[in-house]
Amino acid sequence: MYIGVVGIDGSGKSTLSFKLFKALSYTVKTGYVGDKILLARKGKTRTFNDAWLVTSKLTISRFAKNTKNPALYGISKLLDFVLRQKMMRLLREQRGAKIVIEDGASLINLLGWGRFYHKGLFSRDTILNVAQYLCAGELCRKDKVNIIKQIPELFLLRRLITFTIPQTVFFLKISPKVAMQRIRLRRKPLQKHENKEFLRRLQSAYEEVISVLRKEFDMRVFPINVTDIDEEGVLRIMEDRLKCLKK
Repeated sequence: MYIGVVGIDGSGKSTLSFKLFKALSYTVKTGYVGDKILLARKGKTRTFNDAWLVTSKLTISRFAKNTKNPALYGISKLLDFVLRQKMMRLLREQRGAKIVIEDGASLINLLGWGRFYHKGLFSRDTILNVAQYLCAGELCRKDKVNIIKQIPELFLLRRLITFTIPQTVFFLKISPKVAMQRIRLRRKPLQKHENKEFLRRLQSAYEEVISVLRKEFDMRVFPINVTDIDEEGVLRIMEDRLKCLKK
C-alpha cells in the first residue's frame, strides 16, 4: 500500500507521516520517503544513506529548500518528485516494504503546484489528462500531443519515471492563520512562499486536484481538519481510518 500524507506547510504532515510510519512498522515492514529514506520492521528503523539515489534525493531536497531562484527551485522540485518515485519503487520491489508512506504525495504535489501557478492551464480535465499521462494510463494520441505542447516538461518527466497514484491519502486541512503561527514557532527565516494567502491558495489547489483524482481513480481520501487537534489526536484518527480499511 502507498499512503500519501498531504498538506500545506504548517499542517504537521512531516511529523505525522513519520509518526504513522513508526506506528505501522511494529506490525508490517514499512518504508518512508521524506527528507530521509527509511525502512522499519518491528519498530527497528534503518536509514539508507549509502545509495547514490538516496544521496542525490537528499541533496536536491536541501537545495530546493535553500535556493532563492524560482527557476532553479522549480527544476529541483521536479527532480525531487522523480527521485521520490524511484525510492518508493526501490522500497517496495527490492526491500520488500508492504506499506510505503510519503511525506506528501509526489503526483498530487506536482499537480497542485501546477494548478496554483497556472490555474488557467490546469483545468480539471487537464489535471486528469496529466495524471493519466504520467501514470502511463490510457490517453488518446491527440490528448497526449496537446498536453506535451502545453507543458513540454511533462515529456521529460514521463521519460524519467512512471508516477504512481497513492491508494490512500490523508489530506491534512488547516487554517492558514494557524499554519503561519506554527511556522513562526520554528524560529527560522520565513521563505518567500510562507504567507497566509499563498498557503490558502495552495491548500485550495491541493483540494481540487484530490477531488479530480478521487473521482477518477481508485484513491481513498481521508480529509482531517487539524486546526484544533494535537498531533497525537490526529495520529489516532489516521490509525483508526486504516484499521477500518482492513475490516
